[in-house]
Amino acid sequence: MKTDDAISFLESHQPMPGDHEISDEEGETFAEIIKHFEKNPDPRCIPLLIGTVSKNTGLGMYDHIKFVLMAHAREDVILHLREGLLHGNDGTKYRCCWWATDMDAWELEEVIKPLASHEDEDIQDAANAFLELKEELAP
Repeated sequence: MKTDDAISFLESHQPMPGDHEISDEEGETFAEIIKHFEKNPDPRCIPLLIGTVSKNTGLGMYDHIKFVLMAHAREDVILHLREGLLHGNDGTKYRCCWWATDMDAWELEEVIKPLASHEDEDIQDAANAFLELKEELAP
């Protein structure tokens, strides 16, 4: 896989198709892209991978994005997680809470704290998990 091809795919899949619409080829390509960027970090992929997330997709694809995020410069990732938390769709906000937790991104507390009272219970749970772990590990 070539990086520019992977970037183009991600640009055209913001967000990825829902579970009932995604083709096998799209799912396989997405999985390959995640592996590619884990081994070949490129900061252009960070906002694009975050942008692939929605509430309509799952299939376990998003769990592996954390490995790509961890392969990149922390400051680049934190910047885009903040954007996702502030301006992303509900699926993005949910995942960004978990990725912030995975990265011990305690500096995102100010944007995650309001999500603890979000109307979506999944987002509330993810935000509260972040806040509880922060309290435990980074008092």
